[in-house]
Amino acid sequence: MEDPRPGARPTAYRITAGPTPDCLGRLDTGRIESDDVWSRPLELGCMERLWWRVKLWDHHGEESDWSEPAVLEAARFDGWDSADWVHGGEVGAPEESAPAPILTLNFEAGEVQRARLDVVVLGAGEFSLDGRRLPFGRLTGGWSEFSVRARSRSLDLADLIGPGRHSLEVELGDGWFCGRLGWMERGKYGDRPRLKAFLTLWNADGSVTELATGGDWTWRSGPTRRNDRHDGEEFDARPAAIGESRPVLIGGPEGLIISPHQGPEVVPQEVLRPIAPPVKKGDGWIFDFGQNLVGVVRMRLAGAAGQTLELRHAEVLDDDGGLYLANLRKAKCIDRFTFAGTGEPEEWEPMFTYHGFRYLEVKGLTEALPADAFTAVVLNSELELSGGFRCSDDRVNRLVQNAWWSMKGNFLEVPTDCPQRDERLGWTGDAQVFIPAAAVFADVEPFFRKWAEDMRDGQEPSGAINCVVPTMPIVPGDGGPAWSDAQVICTWELWRRFGDLEPVREHLDSMRRWMEHVHSPDQTRDGIRPHPEVPWRGFGDWLSTNAET
Repeated sequence: MEDPRPGARPTAYRITAGPTPDCLGRLDTGRIESDDVWSRPLELGCMERLWWRVKLWDHHGEESDWSEPAVLEAARFDGWDSADWVHGGEVGAPEESAPAPILTLNFEAGEVQRARLDVVVLGAGEFSLDGRRLPFGRLTGGWSEFSVRARSRSLDLADLIGPGRHSLEVELGDGWFCGRLGWMERGKYGDRPRLKAFLTLWNADGSVTELATGGDWTWRSGPTRRNDRHDGEEFDARPAAIGESRPVLIGGPEGLIISPHQGPEVVPQEVLRPIAPPVKKGDGWIFDFGQNLVGVVRMRLAGAAGQTLELRHAEVLDDDGGLYLANLRKAKCIDRFTFAGTGEPEEWEPMFTYHGFRYLEVKGLTEALPADAFTAVVLNSELELSGGFRCSDDRVNRLVQNAWWSMKGNFLEVPTDCPQRDERLGWTGDAQVFIPAAAVFADVEPFFRKWAEDMRDGQEPSGAINCVVPTMPIVPGDGGPAWSDAQVICTWELWRRFGDLEPVREHLDSMRRWMEHVHSPDQTRDGIRPHPEVPWRGFGDWLSTNAET
């Protein structure tokens, strides 16, 4: 409902739904007198489609037209056990990744009325069909409490599959599953990325063909020779970098819950160009994109066969005009590209990493640069803007913009503390204090609802909530005041800001368990939490200006 009149609101609604746009009689709610249009329960079968439309009555009782019919399609919520976990044969080391494997399924299709791809990635996946990239988000697979749950994604392929032979390919990066997390070694959840998938074809003759991951898939070593979210990505465009095909290996975690991903995907948001010509510094060139951002650099440049460029990222410059790197700690933040040497400009954009940066240093250049050689691609979880603030004071406006850019940079799959150094963790204290401001900027309900499920999955048997979610072994299970409070505070804010009670219903048991933990003798004594006699008392005023260093 869009209505500029003061006090405008819906007071009643009616929904009809059915199996096709022309048959919407399966469900008819009739006119329901309510301004609560959230969470109308409806049972759908696995992958079932339903078309629906809605009309509203406003605060004056005026009736709207019907909306255009829209389609709702249920997730694949059962049958995952009939697909195998498949993977390549190379394994990374604690400090270094293996080349990203490319997994391939070749198949024949007839006349197809409907086609759908359902995938679960432990790692990060880049998908293509017949050489055309499929529009999943970046780092598909995301970050969940992988000891408990992985999340599926779905894509409609009906317009891309016709009669004949096709090739589905998936390049698997390490992602959050087996890449570096925080300042720890790599491989917290597993030693290599894995894939489970179904390609389902509804044929014109009424039959259904279901192609699941298994022994008919093959894998080969791909051109991405190294990839890590913290350290960066290395790509070799020469044909010799591609390995020979061989049968996939089969095997993966047992008992993992697979549920549909309910948050926004990480997607490119905008492209920034350097604000000035590059500056020569030592054996490299430094580019300034004019804005601290989170993303990657897109390159378009010709080079000689075997020539390698090194791209290093930083947020600020040091006093000598070079990159300031001390704040990155162990994160290398270096990408490398080796040219095939085709004689034409070669394009490349890292797919399995991201960096927090304003400045880019490029080494390995042998000639002058064209104006469009390097651009910055801004990445973050896709958020629908819902508000903002502007006034007559440019300083305040700049402060608001700084907050928005900080939010974009730290809302990438989970709400993180920083996007550049060797941390990038979902600190609960940071998220709970910022969620009211975040809700002013954007519709963050799907983003935080997914993260609340991560909190619930990582909750200790005692009811404790960790200081970071998904959990990491940083402190004992309980995050302490203001940190472990996030499950209650964030869920409450979702209801308060967006009016949807469903997150409260979904996480009420988790919140109750946490409250029972808070009131246990291990946490609270004499009404004080945490009591001085409790071994772990929390982080306190973590950035107090009066704290001793």
